[in-house]
Amino acid sequence: MNKYFIILFGFALSLDFDPPFMEKYELDNGMSIVLCPINDQPMIYINTIVKAGDMHGGDNKEIVSELTEELLKFANQNFNSDELSKYVDQIGYLWTGNGYDYTMFGIEGLNENIEKLISLKSEILLYPKFNDKEFKLKKDRLLGWQKMRIDNDPTVQDVYHSHNMLFGIDINRFYSNNDVTIDDIKSFYKNNYYPKNMILMISGDFNVAYAKILIEKYFSNWKAGENNKSTKKFLSKKSVGIQVRFIESPDLLKPSIKIVMPAVDANNPDFYSFYSTFNIIGRGLNSRIYNKINSIPANWEENYNSGFAFYKTYNYMYYSYKSSYSQIDTVYKLLLGEFKKIKQNNITFNELDRVNKKIIGETILNNQLPSSWNWHVLSDLSCDIPIEEIPLFTDNIKSLTIEDINRIGEKYWDHENFYLIVYGNKDSTETFLNQFEHVEYYQDKILDY
Repeated sequence: MNKYFIILFGFALSLDFDPPFMEKYELDNGMSIVLCPINDQPMIYINTIVKAGDMHGGDNKEIVSELTEELLKFANQNFNSDELSKYVDQIGYLWTGNGYDYTMFGIEGLNENIEKLISLKSEILLYPKFNDKEFKLKKDRLLGWQKMRIDNDPTVQDVYHSHNMLFGIDINRFYSNNDVTIDDIKSFYKNNYYPKNMILMISGDFNVAYAKILIEKYFSNWKAGENNKSTKKFLSKKSVGIQVRFIESPDLLKPSIKIVMPAVDANNPDFYSFYSTFNIIGRGLNSRIYNKINSIPANWEENYNSGFAFYKTYNYMYYSYKSSYSQIDTVYKLLLGEFKKIKQNNITFNELDRVNKKIIGETILNNQLPSSWNWHVLSDLSCDIPIEEIPLFTDNIKSLTIEDINRIGEKYWDHENFYLIVYGNKDSTETFLNQFEHVEYYQDKILDY
């Protein structure tokens, strides 16, 4: 691990990030296009982000988004499943993925097949044919996976509680049941798959003028759509005092604690300072939290987790740990102690320099592949970050001063006001919970299929 960091830091010091040229424009139907020619790259990468994900499925229908993407790449009006599979194998590689507020479609292949790749992309997105038999198979598989995942580890639901406590989102929106029908898939597609709700990006070695002709040929006939909806943005509700939610899990061998606080979005002037400060406090093996409580006998790489989510629709940060019942209070107080310290303006220049070199090195390494660069650009654009701002990430990190960082620590890490989510056996956590004035005892949803 130390060798890795030495190499990474050396890489960050020796290289500046030189992002490729990008051109962004819109078709008449409102679809956004980003072209990113990269010379001497035999592959081309075509990615499309749809600004709709799990949150748009409806109550008890969280899987609708994933089912839609799976069925779109299974067959369409011009290809049955076998034909589509064989055709994809001949020209490239097709993949999809989704999140809470987005869905991503990717296809990649040799640049000599650029027209076939672009036309196939349009076939998948514009001409759906939802197969009822495949729908039932995939629905059963996803519902089974959801149930098995929760049965194995009920704490995976803590993200649902985070969203509920921070944003007031009904927890029912995060679960799915057998009521999901193929009509839900058709409705989801109709309401969310339209040109203005998508961004298409191509990177690799291709002729820009020719690519524009092909995009116009295969996507301009897509109607703009009647429902040009704007995705609702959820505003974080700061906790007043320490609000505790306890979810009883009698069979849980390790109790779980998760501290959740509001964060900032990517367009906030404090974003870059916040990003570096978050890394200094609790992300990675060199963070303050890791180094402080690594002395507690435990598998920290497996049990400790932290995250800073900044999406189009929401943002927050969290710190979570699966402890032993005897150590839960010790871990909690150590976490709290680090939040108190960060408000004392005591981050050093060496800490800032070390973390920023790591961030810059990771960014450069991650964006070497055109496919990774596409993902980075589309994710940022979906968060309404201007395209001219995206290549400046490393420059903005480099420009941070110690005064910027210490100001952010004082502003956002509040050790007296946050949400605390606890999973565990009630009897074994009683002493720990008794220190809090208000504890909400919550019964998690029992999945009935």
